[in-house]
Amino acid sequence: MALIGIKELDESIGEIDEGKIIVIKGPPGTGKIVIGYSFLEQGVKKGQNCFYMFYKESVEQVFNDVKDFGIDASKVVFANTNNIFEGQSGYKLIVCDIDNPSTIDKIDLLFKTKKNVRGVITVLSQIFQGKSISTAFYTVNHMKQLLENYKKGSLLFTMEKGVVTDQDLKDVEDLVDIVCEMIPTGQNKGKFIINKCYKRVKIKNFTYTITKNKISLAPIL
Repeated sequence: MALIGIKELDESIGEIDEGKIIVIKGPPGTGKIVIGYSFLEQGVKKGQNCFYMFYKESVEQVFNDVKDFGIDASKVVFANTNNIFEGQSGYKLIVCDIDNPSTIDKIDLLFKTKKNVRGVITVLSQIFQGKSISTAFYTVNHMKQLLENYKKGSLLFTMEKGVVTDQDLKDVEDLVDIVCEMIPTGQNKGKFIINKCYKRVKIKNFTYTITKNKISLAPIL
């Protein structure tokens, strides 16, 4: 069982069953990663095998962002799908090549231990944007298969609305268990809607405000 790590969402959805995938979608810059970090932080606190799959040239910046959020970055496996990497980080790092989807099989090792796995994947939009649609769906289906095979763990994907086509986004949503959407109405604020959930939720519609590394939700009654 897993919590997302956002108080209002956890109260509305409750604990999430093992093997489930969450999608947080919205335009670029809406603060989706804040929810991703909260989700990751919960896994680190529970001693789970945690990984963060991203696409960045500045890997050090990613490490720093995770640490600034208050997460013990030494307990996270970082999977960079940009094969350009310079410098020594001291952290657990997998360098993946987006043109070779088999490289994500390295994540399999995390599932083969006795621990539950919790992962945040923010790279799907970049893969879709690069016209590597087959690679993107391979990634989604591979992760889904890992969860089904090992029956432990949970994953959160962030997806950029407007970068990914509506059809590709819909196809991904059909494969996952929970879909939440962030609709900005101003700087660092907007509406947060639970569009899909595999189980009954108490409240589906919220307003959100982001201040630094924190997101606050208020129900729309």
